[in-house]
Amino acid sequence: MKLPTVRWNFVSIPERTAQDRYTWMTAHTFRYQHGEFLRQTFTCKSEGNSVQVGFGAREGSYTPWWKTVEVVIYGWPSAQADATLSNNKLKTTYDAPKHALHILMPDSGKETELRVSGH
Repeated sequence: MKLPTVRWNFVSIPERTAQDRYTWMTAHTFRYQHGEFLRQTFTCKSEGNSVQVGFGAREGSYTPWWKTVEVVIYGWPSAQADATLSNNKLKTTYDAPKHALHILMPDSGKETELRVSGH
């Protein structure tokens, strides 16, 4: 059985730091009309041959439908990459025509950091 997955896309820009705050409101259940929401802050830092993606702790009462998160880093130069989440190694796949590194990780909703480095 395939777990429900949500995808977050990032672009690797050398020596850059970015921050974004995402608010999830579902139009399928209309729970936002009753005050339910999910808000999470992301940071992305690119330095040399590495990228760090920070996931802030979630806010709000909405329970997401996904169980895994797929992080896609565009602009990655090759299939050579090591990815870790809280010191646990993650599997990566590489889409060469799109220069995109795909990382599938468990969703926790807690503050954590994904670290990706090239060889």
